[in-house]
Amino acid sequence: MDTQAKVLFVESAAILREPIEAALVGAGIEVVSVTTGQAAVSRLASEAPGVLVIDLDLPGGQGWLALAHARSLAGWQRAPVIVLSSVSDKATVIRAAKFRVDGFIVKSKFNLPAFVERVRAALAGGAETAAAPRAAVEGAADGDGPPAEQTAALPADHAEGLKSIKPILTRTEISECVDRCDQLRAFSPTVAMLLKVSSSQDCSMERVVKAASHDHAITLKILKLANSVAYGRGDPVDSLKSAVMRIGLDKIRQAVMNIGLIEQFEGGHMAVNLPHFWEHAIGCAVVAGQLAQATGAMDPESAFTAGLLHDVGRVVLMEQLGERYAGVVEKARAMSLPLEQVESRMLLVNHADVMDRLLHAWKFSRHLINPVVFHHLSAGGIRQTCPREVGPVAVLALANRLAHAMLLGSSGNDFVYPTADLCQALRIDGAMLAGVCETGPTQTLEIKVAMLTQSTSGAWKSFRDQVRDRLNVPFRPLFSGAEPALDAYRVFTETLAGPAASDLETPNVGVVHLSSAKDIVVASTRYASAEEAAGCGRIPLIVVSPLAQLNVEPGLAAGRSVVRLPSPLSVHQFVETVNTLLAAERPAPVMQKAA
Repeated sequence: MDTQAKVLFVESAAILREPIEAALVGAGIEVVSVTTGQAAVSRLASEAPGVLVIDLDLPGGQGWLALAHARSLAGWQRAPVIVLSSVSDKATVIRAAKFRVDGFIVKSKFNLPAFVERVRAALAGGAETAAAPRAAVEGAADGDGPPAEQTAALPADHAEGLKSIKPILTRTEISECVDRCDQLRAFSPTVAMLLKVSSSQDCSMERVVKAASHDHAITLKILKLANSVAYGRGDPVDSLKSAVMRIGLDKIRQAVMNIGLIEQFEGGHMAVNLPHFWEHAIGCAVVAGQLAQATGAMDPESAFTAGLLHDVGRVVLMEQLGERYAGVVEKARAMSLPLEQVESRMLLVNHADVMDRLLHAWKFSRHLINPVVFHHLSAGGIRQTCPREVGPVAVLALANRLAHAMLLGSSGNDFVYPTADLCQALRIDGAMLAGVCETGPTQTLEIKVAMLTQSTSGAWKSFRDQVRDRLNVPFRPLFSGAEPALDAYRVFTETLAGPAASDLETPNVGVVHLSSAKDIVVASTRYASAEEAAGCGRIPLIVVSPLAQLNVEPGLAAGRSVVRLPSPLSVHQFVETVNTLLAAERPAPVMQKAA
């Protein structure tokens, strides 16, 4: 180890890092500065145990991951650690205390001379306990930190985090917002005429073609849709009449309604990426149609429409609230919480509640409304809330979760949710699920091109590819769980790895999903067997469980880095965790002495 560097300083913001580093050096304290959690992990393996000063606010939770990694290393288990944070709520302080930090400094109260003296005292072995409220730090139970062999990313308490979020609107204001949207929304004249013609008793091919031919954009979309994988069979059609014949008079009304729905909301908004939003909506629609066809639980065309609609309330909120809704999205990302939960706290309603109002105003039938309104419920919640419509609601709920797991776009909520309970409710087996996962992405791409104004140009890069691009090194997962064939987290890890992760290549990260304590033994046993068969050694392990409270068996965790992440799982947090774990596995770079 390099004995020259007495302080390892981890801070991404130059406006803080540079003056702090200069003050420490000016006080005769040797310091090495790094700007990312991954760089910190590399340094931790080779730095002498002096003092670690770390910013907890690093992007993607890297500050917490690096802190946890430090406490997992023999040389750093008792070394002084001083943390910097922009927040000092009880949950954050207690979480830091679990890692046995020696100083907790709130950035808003930062005092440079006092900080230098604190570091000097820590080097001398006389560090004080946290600068945040002392009782809150001392209230953390002893021994709650991660075991010596473990890196645990323990999230702030979920309930406490949500409780700290305050509403930004009154119920009256949000009601007025939805009412305004209802007044503004109407189908285009062509779509309205097509819907009227196709629903009349004397509907004919000629009347439908005549109504559509007045709008070249609608005509083109009907042609593309007829040639897409949803309807394509035989030679491509090249006339509007042939396209309507292929789709069929019995289905043309639903197809036109779907085109009209996207047409209404295909504008520009800042809070979320609109191309990715509709990519997710279409992906959910495609999967919902497939599940409805396979299970008979719902009409496939209706399921497709419900899939398109399920998150439209989010676009409504974006249009009506502008920057205020952007603040909701930012809060959810900053706190690593599902967006629908933050919506409910800050707006007193979520996007599904908004759609309940709008779909009733738009005279949609109940068999479409309930799946849209309740698509975030688990199987148990569906049975309790709408026992007479378990099948249709479960179809859309599962389709939404699978679309998230397959990274088919993003509605602004980049979370993956468990699926086994919904699969069981619909009596879907592993083979059926595998078929959906195999064909869903291809069908989504084709229908996306058919229904959206956007083309497949360079600006239309898929959300899946963008997420994969965030991986710094190849990701080759080894997955285990109680029911892997029905597990969205298996689907997600395989999707993230992509085709480059060949079965012939050695896995480099293990992933275990524990839905409850009863899964620990079976999932741990299966993983141990799979790891032995793969011959990959004791690779880093990510354990996903509700609120990150569960872990694999002690024997499996021993001697390796283990990170616990909460379910539902943040895609961003997972990618950052993989990057940090694999950075820690690399050989430490050759170090130079600090100037």
